Amino acid sequence: MMRVNNVRVIDKPLVPTVAARPNVKLNLVLGVVAGLVLGIVAAFLREVLDRTVKTPADVEVTVGLSLLGVLPLVSDKSQRTEYYSRKKRRSGSAEESSKPELIVHAFPKSGVAEAARAIRTNLQFMTPHTPPKTLLVTSAGPSEGKTTVAVSIAIAMAQMGLKVGLMDCDLRRPRVHRVFDKGSDVGVSTALLDDAEFDKELIATEVPNLFAIPAGPIPPNPSELLQTERFKRLLRRLEGQFDRLVIDSPPILPITDAAILATQVDGVVLVTRAFKTNKDLARQARRVLECVGGRVFGCVLNAVDLGRVEYKYYYYQYYKQGSYAYGYGEYSESGPPPTRAEEHA
Repeated sequence: MMRVNNVRVIDKPLVPTVAARPNVKLNLVLGVVAGLVLGIVAAFLREVLDRTVKTPADVEVTVGLSLLGVLPLVSDKSQRTEYYSRKKRRSGSAEESSKPELIVHAFPKSGVAEAARAIRTNLQFMTPHTPPKTLLVTSAGPSEGKTTVAVSIAIAMAQMGLKVGLMDCDLRRPRVHRVFDKGSDVGVSTALLDDAEFDKELIATEVPNLFAIPAGPIPPNPSELLQTERFKRLLRRLEGQFDRLVIDSPPILPITDAAILATQVDGVVLVTRAFKTNKDLARQARRVLECVGGRVFGCVLNAVDLGRVEYKYYYYQYYKQGSYAYGYGEYSESGPPPTRAEEHA
């Protein structure tokens, strides 16, 4: 048998210098483009779906109210306890209270106290010739920090040397007596029954010039009590006893108590909580107050976490231009928050 080889080499094989797959450059370009598109879509959806008040611009543009001030977030209990303990070790003296509502009193040089004083100043200039004597503090819904804001404003006014009364007219879920460790057996509801005078020792607080008037026992008909002539006489009597009267009330949308009170005071402060208060509900609360003839001075944006990216600009302004600085969970009396070495000291 003859051996025949009819296979011939036409071209020599070439060794590839680059990989055929994957195409790294093309994949990188596609990844960047897809990431940008997805990021834009996610930001748009977040803006559309998240209808909460976040920044001072939301208060003025969306809610339609003047911004009276921004009150920073008071940290949780564990952080607050650690901070008070650190302050005690540095100063060698015990602080009077570690309650978040009393930060303005406990640390009068802190950033939170400065923020409260800024709100106080803006309220004074709302009516420069005749400053408001009776001020109502309310919110659209519950758990938005209206009691904390009311206490902070009252303390800031008392630090001016004014005789300030803090009246708890939340006759459903009162909290002012707990802030100052007062009893709730005597208060607004009992005074409406027998026109009794308040004992100075009963309403005096640890804050100089500040007197707290508890709500008293919870009555079965709060709304009706607030519309009586007895309550109007009580309000006029307290106006004569104090230079300023700050009233803490229930939220305005669930119940009508705040709307009733708004017609009997010089002005109203609406509290919104950052990343919690719904924009539509805040607008509705403003409309309710305006419909009953209440004078809305403006809005306080409460519980602002200056560590969030939305507030980087505001934090920069406080840090660079202010005399005091404060960050997340800290209330420093001078300079920036302590270093890690100081924290562990």
